[in-house]
Amino acid sequence: MEGKILFYNADEILRKNYHGILVEKANNLANEGMSSPHIHNHYEIYYLINGNSNYTIGDEIFHLEPKNIMLIPPGIPHKSSTITNLSRINIYFGRNYFSQKDISQLTKCFEKHFYTIPSELSTQFDVIFKTLLKEFTHKRPDSDLLIRNYIIILLTLLNRLRTREEINTITTDNIIKDSLVYITEHLGEELSLESVAQYAALNPSYFSRKFKSVVGTNFKNYVIFARVGRAQQLLINSDLSLAEISNACGFQDSNYFSTVFKRIIGISPAKFRRQNSN
Repeated sequence: MEGKILFYNADEILRKNYHGILVEKANNLANEGMSSPHIHNHYEIYYLINGNSNYTIGDEIFHLEPKNIMLIPPGIPHKSSTITNLSRINIYFGRNYFSQKDISQLTKCFEKHFYTIPSELSTQFDVIFKTLLKEFTHKRPDSDLLIRNYIIILLTLLNRLRTREEINTITTDNIIKDSLVYITEHLGEELSLESVAQYAALNPSYFSRKFKSVVGTNFKNYVIFARVGRAQQLLINSDLSLAEISNACGFQDSNYFSTVFKRIIGISPAKFRRQNSN
C-alpha cells in the first residue's frame, strides 16, 4: 500500500468516552473514502448493509457487497472507497475491552479480513448488528452488559465461520486431489473439464478455479502434461507403436500427439525413444 500512512490512537478515547466500544451507522454515503491509508490501535468491524465499496488492507483489495464483513485488527494499514451509495455499521473496540485471555481467543477471526455471510445466517447477523446499534444509541442501565455479550456472540460466530471455511477448503482440496487420481486412471479416454467436474460433484466454473488454485495450472494444461508424461513412460518401457501410444494417452491423433510432445519435451517422440532405448 503506497502513500503516507496515518496513525489514529483511539484506545484512550474509546475507554474514557464509550466504555471501550463504539457502534455507529452511516447512511446514504456517496464518494466516501480515505485518500490515505491509516492504521489504528483498536479493532474494527465493518458491516456493509447496502451499496458497494472497495476496501484495501495491506496489499490486498476486497470488493464489498451487502452482507459482507471486513475485520481490521490493530496496526494494519487500510483504506476504503465507495463505489455506490452505501449504508454501513462500524464497531470499534479497544484491546482492553476484554481480558487478555478472552481477546486472544475471540479475535482469532481477525486473522482473516473478509467474510461473506452465508444466506442461512444472514438474518442472525443482521439482528446482532441492529441490536448492537440500538443498545449503543439508546443506552439503558443494562446496555453495556448486553453489548458486551452480543459482541462475544458476533465474534464467536465469525470464528466458527472462519473454521468452517478452513474445513471446506481442506475438503475441496482433497476433492481436487482425488480428481487428479481420476484423470491419471482415465488418460486414454476423453477428459473434459465438465466431465471431471461432474465426477467431483462440483460446478464446472468453481472446479476450474479450485483446480488451478490447488494444482498451480489450469485443467487443460494439466491433462496435456499428464498425457505427455504417460507417453514418456510408454516410449521407454513398451514396444507400442507411436500411434498406439498416442491412442493410449488420449491424443487419438498421432500427428497432434507428436506436435504436442515436441512442444513440451523439445524433441519428437521417435527421437525421445531412441535416446532412451537400452
